[in-house]
Amino acid sequence: MTKLGRAPTVEAFSKAFRQGMEEALQQAAGRDGRLSKKEAERLAKSGNVFADNALNYLERTKQKSVSIDKLLDRSEAYAYAMAKKVAGPNRRLSLLEARALPRDLRKDFFVLRGKTYDEGSTRPAAELSSELKTKLDAVFADRWVSTYDLHEAIEPQLKTITDPAARAAFAQAVEQYIEAHPGTADEDKVLEMTRQVYGAATGHLYPPGQQDAFKTALMGLDMDGLQELFGDWSTQIAECAHEADARNSQLFAALREGCRMINQAAVDKSDGDMTMLGLAVDDASSMWGDESIMDGIARAALDQHAPGSDWGALTTAALERRLNQLGGLDHRPLAVGRAEPISDAGLHDLALTIGKKGMAYATTDDVPFRLMQIDDILRELGPRSDLKMIKAATETADDLNDPEETPREAFMFVVYNERSGQHVNFFIFENSLEPEL
Repeated sequence: MTKLGRAPTVEAFSKAFRQGMEEALQQAAGRDGRLSKKEAERLAKSGNVFADNALNYLERTKQKSVSIDKLLDRSEAYAYAMAKKVAGPNRRLSLLEARALPRDLRKDFFVLRGKTYDEGSTRPAAELSSELKTKLDAVFADRWVSTYDLHEAIEPQLKTITDPAARAAFAQAVEQYIEAHPGTADEDKVLEMTRQVYGAATGHLYPPGQQDAFKTALMGLDMDGLQELFGDWSTQIAECAHEADARNSQLFAALREGCRMINQAAVDKSDGDMTMLGLAVDDASSMWGDESIMDGIARAALDQHAPGSDWGALTTAALERRLNQLGGLDHRPLAVGRAEPISDAGLHDLALTIGKKGMAYATTDDVPFRLMQIDDILRELGPRSDLKMIKAATETADDLNDPEETPREAFMFVVYNERSGQHVNFFIFENSLEPEL
């Protein structure tokens, strides 16, 4: 059976699913190349994870048998369509995203990944209270169901459930309700709601007192599992950053703390080559995008110099070095400011510059999210009282004397710890088409 790698693409999953199902059907089908319902039932009794897909197809189509080739084609198309709906923007499936797959695909995914599937997630779901069902009926009476309305309906009851197994059962009950209402809202949106409800109930909004259990669970994951989990949570943080309601801010805070705990687990399991500061810097840089001169550049890098160094000279040298790495651009004399204690105004300037200059499609709504990323770095760099920031800026071009060439700005913000000498260099290079903020 084909084994999938970490976070496989939608295409890779659907093809591996077909191959795994083909191996199972070759053993179960008759010589005529067809699979009967009795043969599918025997396959299910043997414990084969692909049997339910064959049975579901036969029951759905009311057929007594189906040709193997037809069943494989339809099953691959089904796996592809369902995986595409729950995958992230990068069209990949993490272990958490896979839990949002339909029930007849979840275990298959875990088996293909070579992972143990938590059978507890398939336990019979809890019954919804009549009060909650009435609330959900009212929510889904409107075609344009909002995630906010859904959470407003379920959160009061969810808060009263502290047992993890009971929370998972509750999530499944809500999930079953949503799946039973096709057409009440955009299908992708319903799937996203299901995913959020399941995530909220099974850990993303872990209640006070559950953090020790969460930490224990994290230490049971390998590095790939931790990386996938972090990626899933950080994606949800980015989505939350664009919302303003109170419910979402609570989720934002819980996800953010969860990401920190995931990183700490990675540090604890590493051989000493990982630090919380290094991970915070890497996480921020990876979210700010690739280094593309046309689209702008926003990168953070960790460095170390002796306490008491000439930070103005170091900032100038750091900016010169980065400009040389871009091909030795012509630039005007660098304007270097004074070293100042960290302030809210200074951090806002840094966050705004990262988006306005370093990203082609940034908006002012992103500023709180970038401030959060910067704060995560500075929290690991040291106490705020020990930190100072210095800024250098210049204008660049291939040829500044060419009147037809529009100069582009470059910045270097250096935040350093006076006591340790550790510092983080934030390099921002202006995009070719400045966004409207």
